[in-house]
Amino acid sequence: MSWNCYKHIKIKGQSLLEHRYIWEQANGAIPDGFEIHHINGDTFDNRLSNLQLVKINKHRSHHAIINNKLRPKQACLVEGCDNPYECNGYCKKHYYRVLRTGSPFGLKGHSNTNPACIV
Repeated sequence: MSWNCYKHIKIKGQSLLEHRYIWEQANGAIPDGFEIHHINGDTFDNRLSNLQLVKINKHRSHHAIINNKLRPKQACLVEGCDNPYECNGYCKKHYYRVLRTGSPFGLKGHSNTNPACIV
């Protein structure tokens, strides 16, 4: 699993980006010069209704504006964690935990008085 804010799935032993796979299953191959955009900005939300085919240059300029100009740098959503927000509201550490376990704390059902615990 790479650090790029997207869900990956394995199909026949091959790692694929889930949003691209879902789009292609419904609409066919993504044409050259196009990418799939998450309409609501949540890269975990891979419902077909949240995916949009867009030209690469427009897609990348859209995200450059949002990421660099409009979105202030924020801390991770996990209370007590001061690491910078990097993906879907979480810092890199907590994002990986959400992907692996479904919880930013690392273990399903894990509870700790310090939400930024190191598991």
